[in-house]
Amino acid sequence: MLTIRIYFIFYFIDSIIMSATIIEEEKPDDFIIYMFDSEPKPKDSIQLECPDIPSGKQTHLHIFEQLLMIYIGGLKHLWSDSVGKVDLTKLTEENIELMKRYFESINYLVNIDVFNLQTYQFRFPNYFKDQHKITDETMLSDFFYETQGSDTNMYRISFDFL
Repeated sequence: MLTIRIYFIFYFIDSIIMSATIIEEEKPDDFIIYMFDSEPKPKDSIQLECPDIPSGKQTHLHIFEQLLMIYIGGLKHLWSDSVGKVDLTKLTEENIELMKRYFESINYLVNIDVFNLQTYQFRFPNYFKDQHKITDETMLSDFFYETQGSDTNMYRISFDFL
């Protein structure tokens, strides 16, 4: 099992070769390269640790932000254009399933919902935007991020524990 500490410093231990690797704060992309440069690793083969949560910040919000950062980093690593942007409308079902498998290796579930103008479903509250509404009972699956694609579809991402 690999252990990874998120929040700009990543630690991971590869149980297969029993060696330790530290990804320093100056090189946060090293984890993205490690995770997305090869086929997805088996489910729950990488264990994330989340140290140093800022005082007053809800734990699940912090985890959500870190997972979103990893997801976006993975998308850019795998499918960005020459200026580093990813066109969500060009992602295939296979691409989305591959990203889900990558996240299963760190023991998280990725939920992607796509809505067109006729099927869009508002979801309230948006804790990511309205952080003053977060309570101690707000769970990881309650957080989501939405963006509109160039095709006018809305894309919503959320995460949960596997």
